[in-house]
Amino acid sequence: MTCPYCGQAMTPGTLVFDARCPAFFVADGEKLSLGDRISGKGRVDTRTSFWQGATMSGAYCDACRKLILDTQVHT
Repeated sequence: MTCPYCGQAMTPGTLVFDARCPAFFVADGEKLSLGDRISGKGRVDTRTSFWQGATMSGAYCDACRKLILDTQVHT
């Protein structure tokens, strides 16, 4: 994959994190409320595994330090 910011080659990989609680996307200036957590608003889809935790595929650009992830955010 080519970085859309600087045009250099990106390194494909996987972001791995703890699967005990879901990941959420919160826009700048907003807060994650208890109601949002319960309804799932802003929840980011991840692949989960008992042994690996939660994972998301993506690519990293070493030149501009950008990480681009493939996912779905629930609205």
